[in-house]
Amino acid sequence: MPFGSILLILALLLIVGFILAKPFLQAPASTNFSQEEELELLAERERIIEALLELDFDQRMGKVPTDIYETQREHLVRQGAEVLKKLDGRSKEFDRTELGEADLEALIAAHKAKRWP
Repeated sequence: MPFGSILLILALLLIVGFILAKPFLQAPASTNFSQEEELELLAERERIIEALLELDFDQRMGKVPTDIYETQREHLVRQGAEVLKKLDGRSKEFDRTELGEADLEALIAAHKAKRWP
C-alpha cells in the first residue's frame, strides 16, 4: 500500500474520531436555574397554555376569524416551545421540527382534561 494512501486513511480516521468525540468534549448546557427563574418560566408556561385555551374557545365561538386565529395560535405555540426549551435547559434556537406543537399540544390536552370534565 503506498505511503499516500496510508496518510489519507489516517487523516480520515482522525476526522471521523474528532467528529464522534465532539459531543463528549463539549460542556453540557447549563440547567442551573435559580428557583425564581424557574418559577417565572413555569408561570409563563401556564400563561401561554391559558391563552391558547382561551383562543381556541374564542375561535369555536366564532369570535376570532380563522386567519387571525392561525397566526396568533402559531405565535403562542412558538412562545410555548421556547419556554419548554428553556425549562429543559436547551440553548439552541427554536426549531419547530425538533420541539414544538406535539409537546405543547399534549400539555394543552392534559390541561383541558383537568379544567373541563
